[in-house]
Amino acid sequence: MKKKFFKKSISIFFAGSLALMSISFSAASKVKINKTKKNSTAGSTFTLKISNANKKVKWSSNNKKVAKIKSISGVFNSTAKIKSLKKGNATITAKVGKKTFKCKVTVKKKMSGGKGKTVYIADTGTKYHTSSCRFVSQSKTAVKISWANANGYTACKVCH
Repeated sequence: MKKKFFKKSISIFFAGSLALMSISFSAASKVKINKTKKNSTAGSTFTLKISNANKKVKWSSNNKKVAKIKSISGVFNSTAKIKSLKKGNATITAKVGKKTFKCKVTVKKKMSGGKGKTVYIADTGTKYHTSSCRFVSQSKTAVKISWANANGYTACKVCH
């Protein structure tokens, strides 16, 4: 009787241990990039980050004339500052071991001073806004309305 109880207890203990181990492994966070697409203007910089990197990250650009890696920092080189140079498209690639993460960058031409009213554009999207619009509360870049119209931006229906 004692042997059966002991064997049953051992098998329950091992089954519980295996279940806990599988939970702890599945709870580990996946490695991922913070942006897969980015709109930018020539002359500006932005940051890309690899979260939960467990190996050194290798950054590269497929078109260094449009966007280049300006600096790399963080644990395992997980953060890269990207400089947008001129109008065009580029893909920034981050390699972590055998995994590859990409961010497609679209660089629009540099904003000129120009005449006209100042409006604001967000890092993403195709609308221009007033300074107090809720859609540009997180990130905004001041541009002239003539530049915004010439680059395909249209008025936000909420603030205009």
